[in-house]
Amino acid sequence: SALPAQMIGDGAILPVEVRSVGAGAVLVSCASTVPSGSNVILRASDAITGVEYALPCKVLWVYRGAPTILALSVDGIPTRRVFAGVPETRIAPAPLAQLSMGKHARLVG
Repeated sequence: SALPAQMIGDGAILPVEVRSVGAGAVLVSCASTVPSGSNVILRASDAITGVEYALPCKVLWVYRGAPTILALSVDGIPTRRVFAGVPETRIAPAPLAQLSMGKHARLVG
């Protein structure tokens, strides 16, 4: 299944779908086209974990079709940013009265 993302470059933000990630390239599909050799930023967000990834890329090649397929090579240092505070599960300390086990009794005489 495809991962929705955005491709930012030349003053435009294009919605794309990440189709494949490999050692040599990231394949994305989109409705528009970007020239080969262009520098773009591929931005993908994970709403569940509240993390956004940004990868600076260079467009290796473009297949103009329906949809257009682009091969991107990572051309810089990717970044990871937390954009939303993910709630942590914490156990609140209970008052001592709730933790009591009843009347204390001395068992050794």
